[in-house]
Amino acid sequence: FEPESRRAKRDAPAEVEVVVEDETRPADAAPTQPDATPVAFAPIESPNRRVVADHAATPKPDGAVFVALATLAAFGLAMLATQLPYGRFVAVPLAAVGVVVAGLTLFGLEAQRWLGWAGVGLNAAALTLALFLPSWLGMSGWVPTADPESGPKPVTAVGRDGSLPITAAWVNAAQAVWEQGDVRVAVTGVEVAPLEPASKSAERRRERGLRVGLKLTNVGVARAIDFDAWAGVPTTPPAVGPTLTTAAGTVLAPKPPQTLAKVAVFPGKSAECILWFAVPTGGEELRLDLPPTAFQGAEPVRFSIPSAMIGGLLPRKAP
Repeated sequence: FEPESRRAKRDAPAEVEVVVEDETRPADAAPTQPDATPVAFAPIESPNRRVVADHAATPKPDGAVFVALATLAAFGLAMLATQLPYGRFVAVPLAAVGVVVAGLTLFGLEAQRWLGWAGVGLNAAALTLALFLPSWLGMSGWVPTADPESGPKPVTAVGRDGSLPITAAWVNAAQAVWEQGDVRVAVTGVEVAPLEPASKSAERRRERGLRVGLKLTNVGVARAIDFDAWAGVPTTPPAVGPTLTTAAGTVLAPKPPQTLAKVAVFPGKSAECILWFAVPTGGEELRLDLPPTAFQGAEPVRFSIPSAMIGGLLPRKAP
């Protein structure tokens, strides 16, 4: 009995060794030995290891560079502060600190020393302008000046012939109109006329008074003027109403005023009213004083009315 494994080995074909001769080697040459020189293989590097190595090789930024850049930013903030109210109080110390800090960075900067010099120069220029040449930056002082438009404006007389306005306490009604701010008042006419020409009573039709026409104009562009005509202003204390006096100081009594409602006078628009007074006895200059309460003003409206402007008034006879 022969085992299966031995029978398979016996029946297997015999192995044949094939030797290939090197034709380039001489027949009598000694057989070649395998090259014993070791082969060096490059190590396999991990991508993460390469990133860590590159990061370690990158030089760290210099802190002095950041400080120098901060001084340049301080110069920009100082110049911006000069355009704000009370900006000099901010710009001067900010520029001064910028000069000192930029100068200190010169000891730490090596290849970029120009940043330090730029910070010193620019902040020094801002400090000089803020201290000694504020007008170059549009500043007039440490504290901003009051807006001239916010306060009350002077009273001026604007010529009817187009002449330039002049400051005047009393305005000649025949030659000019009264103006303050956006309010302009003109005397449209002065004449002696019947108080009630349409009355059924002959006696009242014969009663005469001095008629004074007034016109208020809004010459501004921003607001509407609430005009409560002087005819509606009380003439008894404590309120003070329109007064008309002669050159000699005689007060002409006001007549019953015309009833007018309060109106809003918009920019470019006008409103008129009429005042009545007792007829003066002779031809002399009159002075009209109107309170500013009728248009919420600050200064009274004052006119001098020459006698030549009064129509229908007979001249006083010489004694």
